[in-house]
Amino acid sequence: MSARAERRHPEKAAVDPAVCEPRRKRTREEMRALGVIGGYARAASLTEDEMREQMRRVRAARTAKDDARRAEQGLPPRVSTPKPLSDEEEAFWLTVVDERFPGRVYDNRMQKKRLALRLAREAAARAAEAAFRNRGAE
Repeated sequence: MSARAERRHPEKAAVDPAVCEPRRKRTREEMRALGVIGGYARAASLTEDEMREQMRRVRAARTAKDDARRAEQGLPPRVSTPKPLSDEEEAFWLTVVDERFPGRVYDNRMQKKRLALRLAREAAARAAEAAFRNRGAE
């Protein structure tokens, strides 16, 4: 075994047990305290780009694990959350709701917004369907 390997893996090095004193086992609380300190030190030493890249890798691993679990259970793949409407689009669809359902009373202000969002998504789905049908006609 090389000297470098002995430094990295001292437990694998051929040593005389009578000469070496055994390494003291740390308690779970001591290990946790050391891990917390190490985590803060590592986070403090990372740049923003390195931290962002690490979080991207963590998120990708979590997503892959979740996708594998869902596939194993026979569930459909996750669907990403649709992009919210911009202020202009929301204002337009709120006027459409007012025109389509005049005099309707809503229990709260979110009901009207949800209805506007549903109408916008239905219109987008119809437009996508029409574009899909007409793609060969061009």
